[in-house]
Amino acid sequence: MSRDHKLNSLIKKFESQERELIKERDKIDKILSQRKRIFEATKKEYELLLGKIENIESNDRVRVLQEGEAIRLGILNSYVSLLKNKSVNLIKTFNRVKRDYDVAKSRFLFVDKELSNVRIEIKKIENLVSIHKRAKLVIDEAVEEILNDELSLYGSVSKK
Repeated sequence: MSRDHKLNSLIKKFESQERELIKERDKIDKILSQRKRIFEATKKEYELLLGKIENIESNDRVRVLQEGEAIRLGILNSYVSLLKNKSVNLIKTFNRVKRDYDVAKSRFLFVDKELSNVRIEIKKIENLVSIHKRAKLVIDEAVEEILNDELSLYGSVSKK
């Protein structure tokens, strides 16, 4: 098997690996985008919930206390307690989603680095093929020049 054939086989192997890594990176990128949307939605829901709790505790509770409605105050306190429990669950969900996002981000960066490495290897091999072709061309030209010199030398000797 010639050197060029081996190098071209290596290029094809790395190009195949490159295509697979691109597919993997694109798949992870979609997962990353999805997890980011979930992360942002969870964060927004948590912020809205905190705003609602704060509004109830600062405005509604004060109004109910001023109106002297003990039953409504109990209901309001129960509702705030329920919302606070929900906020605790949202924090847990938020942390899980953030962890999932971070894992996907790490995987994306790893695959992207591998893709860069494969592309570097392809360039190295392409450079080797190019150098080999130039060297072969120089050798062929040198051989041709030597043959021409020998032919002209042989031709001048045989004419004498």
